[in-house]
Amino acid sequence: MEGQIRDIFCKYCGQRCVKKTSCTVDNPGQICWACLKEWGGHGWMKWFDNSVSPQAKEKRGRGDKWLCLERMVQVLEDDIMQLNSEKDRLVDENHVLKQECLKMEMSSLKICLKGLVVVLFLAALLFMFNCGCSEEFDSLVFIWLYDV
Repeated sequence: MEGQIRDIFCKYCGQRCVKKTSCTVDNPGQICWACLKEWGGHGWMKWFDNSVSPQAKEKRGRGDKWLCLERMVQVLEDDIMQLNSEKDRLVDENHVLKQECLKMEMSSLKICLKGLVVVLFLAALLFMFNCGCSEEFDSLVFIWLYDV
């Protein structure tokens, strides 16, 4: 991959980078050559240097790569915490939506049952009228219907 033309977007400056770049450990293709050159040699590690811990700064004797790796781990841990909180929020939202859905299903079931009771009552009345049941019952039904 050494010296190939690359069409990438730098994750630091956001500019489109269409220059010859080297994909090495120091420049894995996520940073444009201009930014790397501007920060000098291991400048991409200096980008993370502002927020590394004092313990990491003591590790400079082992090389700047330790600083960068520690900062990358910290960024990943922050991302994991953010994703976990987002997941918890979505789980809570999902629970609330399930509760609302259950309430709506119960209310529609109640409406259906009430309608079924009314239809059965009307069917029973119709059956009684058609089969010629006692006239006392018929007169009671008519009185009830007129009162309503």
